[in-house]
Amino acid sequence: MIRVAVTTNGQPVEKWLEQWKFQPTVYLATASTIANVALSYALGECVAIAWWIKAMQPNTRLRDLHDIWSFKNSFRDILCAGTRFNHVAMAALVVALVPVNGPLLQRASSVQQETVVEKRNITIPIAQVFPAGFTGVNTGHVQEAGELTPVFSDIVRDYSDRRSINVTGSGCKSICKGQMLGAGYQIHCESEAVPYYPASWNDRMYLFTTNFTYHEDDHGLIGYTSRFESVCNSTWNKNKRDFRIAQDKCVLTPATLEYPIRLTNDTIELDPAGSFQTDRVMSTHLVKYMRQRGRSTHGGMWLALKARFDSCYSMRNIGAVGYQTESEGSVALEYQDVRQSGDCDHTLNDVTVTTLTATRELAFRTALAAAALNFTFSNDA
Repeated sequence: MIRVAVTTNGQPVEKWLEQWKFQPTVYLATASTIANVALSYALGECVAIAWWIKAMQPNTRLRDLHDIWSFKNSFRDILCAGTRFNHVAMAALVVALVPVNGPLLQRASSVQQETVVEKRNITIPIAQVFPAGFTGVNTGHVQEAGELTPVFSDIVRDYSDRRSINVTGSGCKSICKGQMLGAGYQIHCESEAVPYYPASWNDRMYLFTTNFTYHEDDHGLIGYTSRFESVCNSTWNKNKRDFRIAQDKCVLTPATLEYPIRLTNDTIELDPAGSFQTDRVMSTHLVKYMRQRGRSTHGGMWLALKARFDSCYSMRNIGAVGYQTESEGSVALEYQDVRQSGDCDHTLNDVTVTTLTATRELAFRTALAAAALNFTFSNDA
């Protein structure tokens, strides 16, 4: 019992399960039962020996022999022994009280949650630079990707389905946090309010747009622009010459980043406490030359982001019936708040942080997959 209590004290459940098949309480209960049976047997043998020793002594009374025998079998006789209380009564009393330790042993071992901080090195393969030609395939005469590579298509599908990222044999037990270097994008954004108004009263006004841009001649840089604003009839009619729309312009530069990560056993994810604004940039990697035809290193990433996030919302005054609104892409619908049906009282929210956070995660998944699959592409493929 002492060994079980000492070896399991303060140890993680997984650790003592490696040495013990059952929980400590099972072993403690078993040991307690065996000890009680052994003590009862030992008491019986000792009483028999004590009875015969007493019987062979001179001046032994029948009462003395009766007491030795009764102390073993009657707890009441022990309590009422008075001056006749002897070592046999003491031993019988101890044996009778031993079963009381059962409830105490049950409470002697318990499992509770406890935060333990332990430093350890964990090796997880991850690409620090995107392999050449990993994400897209340039098609036609335009210098942009028209298709995704099969392996990157699987990565995008896993991201869309929100599948967890498994890294078998990570060595992490429970939850582990740390940093790791991996391929990604340095994101630099500038925000401003730009003047915006249509040339005539019935021109279409684009009040919400999200747009990713890319060209193979731009050394792997991906551009992102978002615009959003909330207006209504009275605001536009009174302030049409002073109307400004919020705009975020961002440049995504291929880079090696220090990602904050969190492991739950063998499942890895970006630590929610970090963001694209706090990732540490270790180095940038501009693409020096890309052929017009063939595979593209970052074109597939642009194509996937464009397909998922490019969207717009617009409105136009069509006369007596008021304003007509149109939207393209799902993002505009997700981030608009129509407060009064039939009017132009809309709130259009900023989607930049959400979009760039998704971009960061997709890049992180790509870096992990590139190392795990050990693929090597080139533009000549």
